Amino acid sequence: MKLTILGNYGTFPGVNGACSGYFIQDESTRILIDCGNGTISRLQRYCRIEDIDMIILSHLHFDHIADIFPLKYAIETKVGMNQNMRRMRLCLPMRPSVLAEEICRDNVFDHEFIMENSEITAGGLKISFARVPHLIESYAIIIIKGEKRFVYSGDTCFGDEITEAAKGADLFLCESSVLEKTGGTRLAHHMSAGAAGRVAASSGVNKLILTHFWYEEKREKYLSEAKKYFKNVWVSEEFSTYEI
Repeated sequence: MKLTILGNYGTFPGVNGACSGYFIQDESTRILIDCGNGTISRLQRYCRIEDIDMIILSHLHFDHIADIFPLKYAIETKVGMNQNMRRMRLCLPMRPSVLAEEICRDNVFDHEFIMENSEITAGGLKISFARVPHLIESYAIIIIKGEKRFVYSGDTCFGDEITEAAKGADLFLCESSVLEKTGGTRLAHHMSAGAAGRVAASSGVNKLILTHFWYEEKREKYLSEAKKYFKNVWVSEEFSTYEI
């Protein structure tokens, strides 16, 4: 499996950046995880829209789903122009229901709702979900092929839920929205870089990649803070590809 970073900003993108979007490739299987602002343009560097096998939305905050709406337009337009466009498989939470209903409206997607401990397959990949605390319904995503295990935190806070979900990951992609000194109680529903490092250490992961950054913060600070707790850590770079 390979992971490509399409966007790694939280809340809104910095200059020339994009919000959360992660592209998983394995042989002939192509999965888009989250679909934040700016990610659909970037995705097309790597594959055509019609070649996406599945989209998974970890939760329905706009910095993780904004481009799902122009993606709907793209699919509808391609269908209207008689292009060979199949219904795209989409996995998403049920809530907030007003957003889930709008995304699923008009049957553009072949959708299925995520629930705690749901298990699905795509090609040779096994995918499961772990409910994690956040402001709205949110899930960590676990993808397994053979003995390889990839875990994406989605948006959450430090706690037992994400520590359990991350156990044994060969690659753990974890949000680190803030630094410990600036997080405080105002952003208690997000992870700091230090918290991501602590989870990685407790969960026995092989490699930690940080993501979901605040645009004004220097990336070196995220890296330095996480390394206090876990050594094999990387700061995600947009357009970079990592082997799992």
